[in-house]
Amino acid sequence: MDYQAIEKYEIRSPSWFERTWFSLRRGLARLRPSYPRIDLEIMSDYMKRDMGFLDGRDPHRDTDVT
Repeated sequence: MDYQAIEKYEIRSPSWFERTWFSLRRGLARLRPSYPRIDLEIMSDYMKRDMGFLDGRDPHRDTDVT
């Protein structure tokens, strides 16, 4: 036997407390200082290796041997 249930979902509007809390969180998020970014292009290979961005091997060099 198959039973099909039709459920009605009631969409409720947020309460004044939820709207106030959301606005307060958004305002405080704007005041948060931005964190410094890592620029990998200007970082030395040794520092990249120490931070785990390289696998530990020296970078490949162009050689005359073909």
